[in-house]
Amino acid sequence: MATGYRRSLNKVTYAPIRPSAADETSGAMGRRKRGLEKVVYANALHTSPSEIDAVKATVSPEQHPGIIAALDAIRGVVARGGTARTGWQSLASVPSDAVAAAGRAVAAYRRAVRAQLRAQAHQLAADHAAYLRAKLQGGWIEAAPRKAITAEPAPSAVARGVVAMTAPPPVDDPRLSAASLKSTFGAAMEWARVGSPARADAIGTLARKVAGLTIDFSNLAAVDWDRFADVVVDTSEDLPDWTDDLTDGFEERMKVEPIGRLHLERIDMTPAGIIRGELVHSVGLAPAETITLIHREWSSREVSFEKVVSEEFEQSTEEGVTENTELASATETQSRHSSALSMEATASGSWGFASASATVGYNSTSGDETTKRDSRNHSIEVTRKASSRTRKEHKVTLTVKQQSGVEDESVRTITNPNDNHPMRVDLHQMVRDWKVELYRYGLRLTYDIVVPAPGIDLLANVDELRRIDHQLGQPFTFALTPADITLANWQSLAAHYGAEVEPPEPAVRHLEQQLGYPFREEDEAEPPRYDTLEFDIPEGYYVKGGFFRAFLSLYSGGHYNVVDSGAGPIGHNGPEMRSYETALDYLIGRVGHVVVVMFSEGLVAGHAKANLEVAQSQDGWRAWQNRAWTAMRKAAEERWQLQRQDLQQRRDQLAEELGQWDPLTLRRMERERS
Repeated sequence: MATGYRRSLNKVTYAPIRPSAADETSGAMGRRKRGLEKVVYANALHTSPSEIDAVKATVSPEQHPGIIAALDAIRGVVARGGTARTGWQSLASVPSDAVAAAGRAVAAYRRAVRAQLRAQAHQLAADHAAYLRAKLQGGWIEAAPRKAITAEPAPSAVARGVVAMTAPPPVDDPRLSAASLKSTFGAAMEWARVGSPARADAIGTLARKVAGLTIDFSNLAAVDWDRFADVVVDTSEDLPDWTDDLTDGFEERMKVEPIGRLHLERIDMTPAGIIRGELVHSVGLAPAETITLIHREWSSREVSFEKVVSEEFEQSTEEGVTENTELASATETQSRHSSALSMEATASGSWGFASASATVGYNSTSGDETTKRDSRNHSIEVTRKASSRTRKEHKVTLTVKQQSGVEDESVRTITNPNDNHPMRVDLHQMVRDWKVELYRYGLRLTYDIVVPAPGIDLLANVDELRRIDHQLGQPFTFALTPADITLANWQSLAAHYGAEVEPPEPAVRHLEQQLGYPFREEDEAEPPRYDTLEFDIPEGYYVKGGFFRAFLSLYSGGHYNVVDSGAGPIGHNGPEMRSYETALDYLIGRVGHVVVVMFSEGLVAGHAKANLEVAQSQDGWRAWQNRAWTAMRKAAEERWQLQRQDLQQRRDQLAEELGQWDPLTLRRMERERS
């Protein structure tokens, strides 16, 4: 309110009423209900029934007579089973000092858990940094000790996990600096979830104890890493414990009575005159000097209007041409040669009453058949693609400016009237002097009440809808790499992702081929002959070693050996059976189709057998890792899609429920829940 010469301002001042020392000594303050304030404090703790049970296991009733009852009452409030106000009455009947003691116990328990979480998080970060350093130094990451592989295939060259190559000599690599090795906590947790799931679960359990987080590591894409990392980072020693601060505020509030005084006041401001203010300028004058002082004041105003008109046109054209030419030819040649020789001689004679006859026959047949097939397939595919893109942009800017100003100028002549002494002229601002008076004209009695939010239960659906929208906005991610799949964890990873993964091939396999030599006459066995034992090495395997053994008998002048084996041939040594043994080292390292060639001359009969030991190669092991990784990723993506469908159904249900609520329905639901 303001009049011609007086201005008034109305205001109020609140003065709380604090209990006296006699009230605190008598226990009257502890017997006060103030239930709603206790409920607000219990909800502000953000605790859970499981945390309350853990806190009860760390305290003893001797510390405070009512601490167990206070924890049970808080547990009944936060459990929220049935209606939202279940357990409020029991918490209101608990003294405030017991509720504060329960809050102190919760704070102590959280400090212990935070210390444990901080230690594990720091150790995880150090291990992940060491993991990255090893990766940059050696090029390979070892989740567990591995055997180094050499250039020549050997028993230790079989890759049964992630094969560690021989590390190069250390160099000064800028990537190994502390700044380069610093990674995000989400990356460290994903690394631990793949390499050591139990460790990640332990850290997640501690984080849930600290802030009540509900984390499902089965779908890493749905994990809110920002919230989880905030909880872990907040375990720093430099940050205060908010639970203790909350308890301090609760205790301080309990010391203040809700009843207070409200003073009605009025401030009157009355002009008391004009006084000299701040010094603006000073002018010095010599004796009898005259100067002209010009005082100029001005104000300027500028108004600008700008209009921008922008036009943009974009055109894209793409043309693709594919040509495919295929030529196939096949040639087959077959020749057959057959010869037969038949001889028969008959002789007969008689003498007296006796006669005799003899018949001798010889039949020889030989055949030779040769088949040759040649097939060629030649395919040429040419793809040409041309694209063009045109973009035109036109922009027009219109600017209108308007300036206006006011200028005031005054001229004053000042003369020093003294002929012997100098003079100084000071210019000051003139300010108004006000007289301020405070009047208290009324007193009101107030009561501080706590009103619970009427829509606290209904907003739970809105919060759930927001969380679902956040999860649906997350893309699918799969942190597992093929190199992380080993013999030790492939079954657990397959069960974790719900994937059907074929078992890995054995590290070593044994192949065997046999050949029997039937009995032959000396004339038939005299020509030299070559026999073969053929092996098809499985894909992904190479020959690790082999051994050949034969038992046979030779005619005089006969020989037997294995071509390219390096062992000398054996010859005739009487009618007894002889043995031939040699290692097939010349086949080591071969893949695909392998042939063992045996040379024989004058071979009567016998039996030959070759054994090959094949080992899985790096390419074979990595091919299995890629197949297993593909199956796990497919299963994880299918599970992610199912979870998204469930979330979408839940979101549609919540959106339908929220869309049906109108103000009258909400008011009726609030009355029913009250």
